[in-house]
Amino acid sequence: MDWLVDKAIAIGKKIMGALGLGEKEEEDDPKWKAGVAGVQADLEKMQNDGLSEEAVQGHVPAWKGTYGFSELEVKLQGDEFDIFGSMSPKRKFVAKATGDNPTEGLPGTFSGLQGTKGDKMTPDHEPQHALLAYVSDLTTGRFQGFRKPFEGTPVEKYSKGEGICLNMFQGRHVQTRTYGVSPRGAIGKISSSLSALPVDAPVTTVRKTVKDVVDAELSADQGVVAGIYQNAKVPPAMKSRVTKGLGQVTSMNSKWW
Repeated sequence: MDWLVDKAIAIGKKIMGALGLGEKEEEDDPKWKAGVAGVQADLEKMQNDGLSEEAVQGHVPAWKGTYGFSELEVKLQGDEFDIFGSMSPKRKFVAKATGDNPTEGLPGTFSGLQGTKGDKMTPDHEPQHALLAYVSDLTTGRFQGFRKPFEGTPVEKYSKGEGICLNMFQGRHVQTRTYGVSPRGAIGKISSSLSALPVDAPVTTVRKTVKDVVDAELSADQGVVAGIYQNAKVPPAMKSRVTKGLGQVTSMNSKWW
């Protein structure tokens, strides 16, 4: 969902009874309608400056006091705020607004970036997990003296959980270059590059040749990610965090080599 949500947020249309009852009654209640409209208007104003969880939570006491809500709860799901409220046990509404999830754009390992179930945030492996898994167990019989060029090196111990990632909202993650795509093309580049080496090439040359392909793939992956955020209607703070995070992901990947 875009950061600048259309004027048709129409929180009033989200009104529902706790058991699906009394919908028409609630819509016709002047107090309820005033509360819904007031929250809607405030959210629209806040989104123009970049909506943060702190900002939304900060308005809750005022909304309750001004409009008579007995309960208001804010939940951040991915980059979307869901606001649940009630004036009585039978009266609840859901208000949605897009804001800045402070975990989006953070770098880390796949295991370290795991959030709570259903948070709509997913770590994007950079470079692709399947590619590094292939490299870690790469076997070649073409060169004399060794068959596993990365045996005894850090990348041989690579695992999915230790793979370096950028944390992304799942709706943007699926737009990335390698999401759901086989690394066949990159593996083909590795094979072609190794075939061009002399049979007596030292292991250091073989390793560098493979690393050069992986580095090029990482750069291409990050170029697409950067473009996703450049074209997305997200808060400037998120764009800055992603730019910094991409650089950190590159640095963190040096541990494999």
